[in-house]
Amino acid sequence: MNNTPDTMQKYTNAANTELEYMVLGGLLDMDYQSRTLAFAVLDNTLFSDPDNQKAFIVMKECFDDNPTFDLVWYDSQLAKNKVSPVTNKNIMDNYGHITAVNIEDYADKLKQLKLRRHIITETRQLLEYALTADHETDDVVQKLEGMKAETIDKLKPAGLTPKQIHERDLLQPKYGALSMGSDMWDNDYFKEVGRHKGTTEVAVAHTKHGKTEYALWKCLKFLQQGHKGIYFIMEGTDTSIKNKLIRKFNIEEKLLDNLIIIDKPQANTIEKISSLIKYWKIKKDIDFVVVDYMQRIDPPNRSNNSRTEHITHVSNRLTDISIESKVFMLILAQPHRVDKFRKKWDLQPEARDLDGASAIEKDAHLLTSIFRPVMIKDLQVVSEMTGRILNVLDPVGQAVDKNSMFIQQKLNRAEEINTTYIQFIHQSEGIEIAQ
Repeated sequence: MNNTPDTMQKYTNAANTELEYMVLGGLLDMDYQSRTLAFAVLDNTLFSDPDNQKAFIVMKECFDDNPTFDLVWYDSQLAKNKVSPVTNKNIMDNYGHITAVNIEDYADKLKQLKLRRHIITETRQLLEYALTADHETDDVVQKLEGMKAETIDKLKPAGLTPKQIHERDLLQPKYGALSMGSDMWDNDYFKEVGRHKGTTEVAVAHTKHGKTEYALWKCLKFLQQGHKGIYFIMEGTDTSIKNKLIRKFNIEEKLLDNLIIIDKPQANTIEKISSLIKYWKIKKDIDFVVVDYMQRIDPPNRSNNSRTEHITHVSNRLTDISIESKVFMLILAQPHRVDKFRKKWDLQPEARDLDGASAIEKDAHLLTSIFRPVMIKDLQVVSEMTGRILNVLDPVGQAVDKNSMFIQQKLNRAEEINTTYIQFIHQSEGIEIAQ
């Protein structure tokens, strides 16, 4: 067998042709959401065959222009770009069994083969360099070491660099902050955290205490300042979120063009959420992400991990994604337990009430507790005559508006700097800060 570099390059390319056809065929056969995920993890450089590269580029252009994906137009564009028919002929029938569930596995295989082609090319260049008589041996060794270091670097899994981790842990957001439209929010309550790209806020609340209203209020503030984002809703539908924003917060419908709402069937795992964030970051340069709510994210199929291990993994990944994709991440969470001996304001939820509490407390830059005293009988001030609720008790025992909703902020990633309460009024029209 002839083992020259040219022969090895040709052999490597031929060995993955069928895999490339499988991926292209799978893309042709996918639905809209699956194709969205696929384009988030693939790029044309992963294909070794030039025709397959062109076919992928044409496919993505067709998808960007028309999400319903017109196969007739795709065929015409292939012909226009003089792409060999073999990339389209029968590949949907013969190879179209890749789905959104396994596309990332196939993308990893393509990446490994791409790396192997890179090694072969570099080895060929190094061989030619070494065979040149006027190069010193030390220079050849140095070039070999450089090639080795570069290859090892390419093998490292995607994730945070030590510098990024250091900046995260020192509470030094790297990518700037989003505006919330007023000096009170930007330079007071959310001056240091709570709106900065590359950081996370975890908002904890019991059912019906207002965590979704808080998230929508924050979305509204961001959208009004021209920011763009994604809202992952794990319960309900995209329509329910749109209706709440329109009816309860009186949002201008045109602002909703900058909010991508994705429901659970489309993003039920952390892997799908990660892929969608990467895709929309490239597609629309999003600024913020809301996950409503964390415990509803499904574990991987056939996972033997405990609930705590799963939540820990989700918390770690969401924190990393916020930095990798340069977005502000608001994560809603619901406590799974309440100590039966806790009463009145002691029932206010904290991160320690969550599965995976230690990881969440470590990962989050801002911990927010959302609490409506009216939901707790012992905090209600009731009329003796009518039995109607007149007021509720605030954290210091003062009677306040019965519709009050309190936001408690705890800055994390340092020793606790301060604890701040913000009083909102929770009404049918949404929430707004108490006057």
